[in-house]
Amino acid sequence: MGAGRRKHGTQAITWAMLLMLPLAACRDRAGHPGAPLTLGMPRMVALGLVDIAQRHGDFTRQGVKVEQRFLPAGRDSLQELLEGKLDLAVTYSTPMVRAAAEHPNLRILTSLYHASHNTVVVARRDRGIRFAEDLRGRRVGVPRETNAAFFLETLLAFSGLSPGEVIEVNVDPEAGPGALARGEVDALAIWYPLARRAREALPPGDAVEITSDVYLEAAMLVVREDLLRTRPADLVALLRGLAAAERLAQDRPAEAYAALRAAHPSMREEDLRADWARGRPGLGLTNLLLAVLERESRWDLRVRGSFAPPLDFREILATGPLAAADPEAVTVHQALPPPVEEGESP
Repeated sequence: MGAGRRKHGTQAITWAMLLMLPLAACRDRAGHPGAPLTLGMPRMVALGLVDIAQRHGDFTRQGVKVEQRFLPAGRDSLQELLEGKLDLAVTYSTPMVRAAAEHPNLRILTSLYHASHNTVVVARRDRGIRFAEDLRGRRVGVPRETNAAFFLETLLAFSGLSPGEVIEVNVDPEAGPGALARGEVDALAIWYPLARRAREALPPGDAVEITSDVYLEAAMLVVREDLLRTRPADLVALLRGLAAAERLAQDRPAEAYAALRAAHPSMREEDLRADWARGRPGLGLTNLLLAVLERESRWDLRVRGSFAPPLDFREILATGPLAAADPEAVTVHQALPPPVEEGESP
């Protein structure tokens, strides 16, 4: 796996002991051990580790059944997880930071990829837009409570614009490309593959794509705390399957790509390759993931006008399952002990 990972032996031992519990203790939502884990996620090539593990049979070889359920955005997967309709959800840092503050039973199992250019602004050239600075005074469609909202503010800030200098229009992700094509918005903040649909909905040469090198998004696999207690063996098996998919992508990329192609049979070859190249797939509970969550948490608190202290996101990282499945993938620093007050013994 990637350089710089360090093993968390204590966590791996703890989870190994937990996995020795009788299988009767590992029950799913319906009370039947060994039933499929339902995993909600957007249909995105960037999340290809899940598709590869599914199509290449890595989940099956680990003895776990996974049913993928596709939803429009990570915020929707997270909502269905909270409603008890899913066992696991793939979501993004923006909806996660708000949900974590309101639902303390959520836990992050691992990241799945990081990317800078998977979320973009697609703008209409005929509205005089060439660069981010040209968005001043324009109507910009953005699905609220998604990473696209944080991306847009990041793009504006580093272009010398404030959020109040654009007119943000809340759009449904799937409806965004149509709104741009009809001229209801002048630009659209959206992720791939919907960004491609938005570009292709405009006349040839009329679409302008604006990106930001300072923006970083992180996809993550999230679970409720109750499933950590009731199905630990299945969660470790799931992560082992994903780790096998990651190794396949690194060591035998052609074989991994064939599995990815099988998961997206209708996509054009050039689009599939381009979307897969946009992200950096990989499992991990890392300081980079923490930095992304903490940055977006400060943004979310400011947007909501909240004076609450930011969360310590180390508290919601479920390091045990990943440490048991792939020890070197857990590299996050643990919280420092509180300082010793004067006159106290250390």
